[in-house]
Amino acid sequence: MVVKKLPLFGRKSLKSYSVNRQKNICIFIGFMCIPAFLISTHYDEPFSWTYGAIGILCLLFGYFINSWEKKENMHIDPLFIMTFTWVSMSFISSIPLWVVSKDFPLSYFDTVSQITSTGTTIPYYQNYSSTSLNFWRSFLCCVGGIYSIIIIFSKTETDTEMESSFALCIICYFSLTLLCILFEKMCGLSWLDASNHGMRIASLSFYDTNLHDNTTLSFIKETSSAMLIISWIAFSCFHVQQKRQFLKQNIFSGKLLLVASFFLVTIIMLRISHPPTEINKNTVLTTLMWITGAGVDLQNIRYWSPVTIMLLAIVTCLYKNETNEAGITLQNLKSLRNTARKEVRTCLHPNSIIDIPRSYKTPPQHLILNLSLYGLAILTIGILLNFSGQSLSTAILLTLTSLNNLGISCNEFFLSSQTITAQQATLLTIAMWLGKIGFVRIFIGLTKGFSRRHTKKSY
Repeated sequence: MVVKKLPLFGRKSLKSYSVNRQKNICIFIGFMCIPAFLISTHYDEPFSWTYGAIGILCLLFGYFINSWEKKENMHIDPLFIMTFTWVSMSFISSIPLWVVSKDFPLSYFDTVSQITSTGTTIPYYQNYSSTSLNFWRSFLCCVGGIYSIIIIFSKTETDTEMESSFALCIICYFSLTLLCILFEKMCGLSWLDASNHGMRIASLSFYDTNLHDNTTLSFIKETSSAMLIISWIAFSCFHVQQKRQFLKQNIFSGKLLLVASFFLVTIIMLRISHPPTEINKNTVLTTLMWITGAGVDLQNIRYWSPVTIMLLAIVTCLYKNETNEAGITLQNLKSLRNTARKEVRTCLHPNSIIDIPRSYKTPPQHLILNLSLYGLAILTIGILLNFSGQSLSTAILLTLTSLNNLGISCNEFFLSSQTITAQQATLLTIAMWLGKIGFVRIFIGLTKGFSRRHTKKSY
């Protein structure tokens, strides 16, 4: 593998690609305000002006971050640019919901839930009478799916081959979205409802059954669930494609084996839970959806015990934590580190996952630090939710699902308080941000970056 040596910090090509991606996202959101504005004016909604304001603010923000690229003396990490843009765009995108609900914490919570592809819904806040708001929330889920691809490529070396893979992933993602929309249209939905469901399905967001009033098409739920799983498998292929050139082995088969093992273990746990959960088609499909991180509509599984749901959430968290590094296991970390030292030396970005400095000695340290930070986040947010009025089990369950971006419908958990307060919404919003951006990866990346600066002369 031949890689051109570039400065360790402020790598211009990497920063340029990252800024261009964020600028394109801002332009994309700005232009998508046009159909939302047309839908809003068609139904004579009084807040149609908010979409025009979003479009203008998005274009201005895109111009603002583009000016960073022109400043040669600014060495900004690409992940920071992406995070800053993502958080800022979520504030801007929450304007219509804020105007309608007059409640900023809950409106921002709902916006973050959509833009992180979590799709969580909360009691008394999920049924919007506005058609344009439903379209806007579904579109934000589509944006969250795009950012899932950007996150994957933001932590890797950027070259011509990698940029081509990124473009291929984006094209396949939009093709998958279009297929999902056409599939829903063939099932009998209107174009607007089909677009809402298609964008959510392709982005692996929570399947919100409140987006349309047609409840007679039960076939849609089953087929849409299948599309969720198919889309996840497609993303898995793209997720590991970029790592194969470094690992020089087939990871996809190992990942499928991991899915199968977690799936079987979960089915066994559901069977031995008290009371035992009946194993049928719906149970199997729901289990697979949860394990793959797609979320589930809990309206059809109300007979599940709280212990069963808790076990399922924990297994999903473990699975997503294990597959966080796209198949990189403890066995191949050492050889991977040695290969990286010999071939690329100091030319990779400090946050690259394959670039492990000498002071970062043993793989178990990496695993222990990951699990420690992960457990600390769950414990902290769970306790704060418990102090705010939720039971401890419910608080931990909500934290687990939010931290792993699993779509849930909070009113199906029979919460002690039938509404989510502003404080609880804020805590769950933080959990979704941590889960999507990857707080563990940020911490590890900073550790590796600072350590590498001190050990740069030791190579």
